[in-house]
Amino acid sequence: MPGGALRRGAALIWRGVLDSRRTSALAALGAGLYGVSTVASGWLLGRITDTVVVPALTTGHADTGRLWAAGGLLLLVGVLTAVGVALRRIYAGWAAFEVQAAHRLRVTRQYLRLPMSWHRRHPTGQLLSNANADAEAAAGVFFVFPWALGVAVMLVVAAVAMIAVDPLLGLAGVAVLPLVVLANGIYRRRMAPAAAQAQRLRAEVADVAHESFEAALLVKSLGTADVEEARFADRTAALRDANIAMGRIRSVFDPVVELLPSAATLGVVALGAWRVRAGLAVTGDVVTIAYLLTVMTMPVRAIGFLLGEIPRSLVGYDRIARVIDATGAQASGRAALPGDGALDLRLEDVTVTVPARLRGARPEDLDGPGHRPGHRAGASPG
Repeated sequence: MPGGALRRGAALIWRGVLDSRRTSALAALGAGLYGVSTVASGWLLGRITDTVVVPALTTGHADTGRLWAAGGLLLLVGVLTAVGVALRRIYAGWAAFEVQAAHRLRVTRQYLRLPMSWHRRHPTGQLLSNANADAEAAAGVFFVFPWALGVAVMLVVAAVAMIAVDPLLGLAGVAVLPLVVLANGIYRRRMAPAAAQAQRLRAEVADVAHESFEAALLVKSLGTADVEEARFADRTAALRDANIAMGRIRSVFDPVVELLPSAATLGVVALGAWRVRAGLAVTGDVVTIAYLLTVMTMPVRAIGFLLGEIPRSLVGYDRIARVIDATGAQASGRAALPGDGALDLRLEDVTVTVPARLRGARPEDLDGPGHRPGHRAGASPG
């Protein structure tokens, strides 16, 4: 896929959505419901503060009817939020596994179509990694995408709501969003090469492991177990270091992303308290904006998770794309078999040539009498 990381990431997500249209649509519906319900709960808390809490504290008497109405509305919004979260989580996982299955089917079907000459040029461990680890990595972004989509809806609706409630306080709260986007952009640029390195090393570990398993008898016969252990230890140590490097990058940026909304909340509370004392705002407005900033602290990390997962998914997709886009196919004859009975097989002057252009044993003849499919007959050339 051409273009920058964000453009390629968007194209990857769109292709995955096409592979799981129904489940992706339901996940997006749940994400949108979650985002709108979260903002609605903040707006509702502000109205309840002004119409129920403040009058009760002022007069020392609470209106029972208003209390029941406020509780009922909060319960309704809570149920809608829970439904949105359930839809988002269930169908996000469903969509991700559907995308994984689509990738695996494309890769394995391509394995069956490609000629043996192509297979000989690629280690078996790499082919196993393409069908397993790379397919999982390419679909990993879809576990996070619906959550990030819901957060994006929540941020847009929350920004409009905060500015509508109190323009000055709303702008003070919204000002933190560009800082969050900037921090996530830096995080993505630092994480992309680290994710690519880790994914490449996973394939190398799988390749070395498969070679050791496949040639176990040969390794024991030659007494090279120590050599194989050293090879495997070297690759696994490199993979461990790559994963640690990714963890270090995340350990730096995650606290920053969490700190920004919290710091903005404290600033809005301080500014709001001054405006309430000056009679320029009401308590409910401060509660609404502070609550919305507070609930955005954890969900806003979903954007960082999405941007952090995109590089790994792009690396996985690029690796399986090299298989899917490979050319060549097994050549099949055009002649039809004369029937469904047994056939005689005779090969004359047969030689074997390996890719290094070394001839095999001397020319041999192979003569196999008629046999049914599934049974082999005839002598093998020595």
